[in-house]
Amino acid sequence: MPKLRFDRRYAALAVAVALTELAIACFVRDDFVRPYVGDTLAVILLYAAVLAVLDRPRARVALFALAVACAIELGQALRLWARLGLEDNTVARVVLGTFYDPRDLLAYAAALPVIALYERLNHTPAASPAHNARTTRARCR
Repeated sequence: MPKLRFDRRYAALAVAVALTELAIACFVRDDFVRPYVGDTLAVILLYAAVLAVLDRPRARVALFALAVACAIELGQALRLWARLGLEDNTVARVVLGTFYDPRDLLAYAAALPVIALYERLNHTPAASPAHNARTTRARCR
């Protein structure tokens, strides 16, 4: 079972990304930043939010965030929001989206190297308690 915790660094990252997403949604009207950078940031937001409250391996969380984004995109391709009767639910339409674009999958995948770069620049491998436990066991052998 995942251990609950509060990590200020990831919480701050999640808040910063959420505010950036909000600014993009409110003020950017273009064909690149809003659709693709916004999608990339959505994966990073989910990644940071999960790690802000759960002690899990970072690589697994990154793959989980990517999988969630891809699942939502698949739901768009299948018009899941309409099948669930959510045509008039503005919140559901914003969260789930209504338009499938296979290029969004590339934008989601682009989050992984961004996450890896963030981790390389901001954290040592020892920053993770799970990593510490594995390293300690490996040294004891």
